[in-house]
Amino acid sequence: MHSKLMLFRFPGFVRIVVSSLNLCDRQWLDAGDSFWWADVPLIPNASPDAEPFMQAPLTDTLSQWGLEHSWVEILRFCDWASLQEQKSRIRMITSVPHQVADKIEYGMKALHRALTSLPKFPPSAKCPVYIQVWSLGGANDAWYSDLSRVLTQERMSELGQLVDWKSDHVRFIFQEMGCGLNWQKAKEEQCADLNFIRFILNMQERRPPSTEIKKVLWDEKDSCLLGPGACARRVPWGWHSKVMTREYPRGYCKNPGCERAHGWRYIGSHNCSRASWGWSYLDRSSKQFVMDAPSNWEMGVILTSLPALREGEDCGKDLSRIAPLPFAREKLTRSHPHR
Repeated sequence: MHSKLMLFRFPGFVRIVVSSLNLCDRQWLDAGDSFWWADVPLIPNASPDAEPFMQAPLTDTLSQWGLEHSWVEILRFCDWASLQEQKSRIRMITSVPHQVADKIEYGMKALHRALTSLPKFPPSAKCPVYIQVWSLGGANDAWYSDLSRVLTQERMSELGQLVDWKSDHVRFIFQEMGCGLNWQKAKEEQCADLNFIRFILNMQERRPPSTEIKKVLWDEKDSCLLGPGACARRVPWGWHSKVMTREYPRGYCKNPGCERAHGWRYIGSHNCSRASWGWSYLDRSSKQFVMDAPSNWEMGVILTSLPALREGEDCGKDLSRIAPLPFAREKLTRSHPHR
């Protein structure tokens, strides 16, 4: 169980909080985390159909957790439609260790569904995706390549495998000083330890795992928690948030004088790992897409804001206001030498 959800009942509304915060005092005081919250009004009559973007995945997860029925029943009286606007949408993304509901999509498949409806972005070489990674999973490059194709909504012919990348289409922000788990590095160290033993036993050494993901890692050198400009009370825990984002370039919105940040933001509990997201991949033998279910219970939200595609249209809310980024893109530097 890795999801971080809070529900509060107040007179007239229910407050829902989705975050990356673990439930401990050190986490709340010392860690850099992100959260999204909303107050959902209560209505007199229960909705006959579950709202597909928020209510359905939430009640599905709560039911699978075995939460008392009264909470699931209360959520039927919430005005979930009030959270949605024509140009600004909120969608809950859940991961479960097994697939049980026919109408609910989970993990990477749900992520793909949420992003595929957005207007096409400029090429990711010039308009990349940013992921703040606290825990870097130990998945192979094929998984990271498929995740990148989901996030950029670009085809194999456009993106290719990680080893083929000439630009950082997805920028994985991982801080070595942030005490986050780097399973890629752990696998390399484990292989080195095993090879030392094999050397002593006069056995043939095994080839260390090869990965290109470390070549697309970025670091926020001047982090307000960890960088040179941090306050005197240094926080060893570091950033613990899990944030993904992609924005349309300035000027893409046709609403005259628009300065809003449009695109999408993810906030939640998903680490950048196959265990958190699962894997939707093309099986080469059967030519069919296969869904490898996640191993963790995860929960997050994707907030989308659409730009106006023609003059005279309205545009969505400002993402920089409703979901501020916990990192400064202008302060990011590559962790690995340029290609």
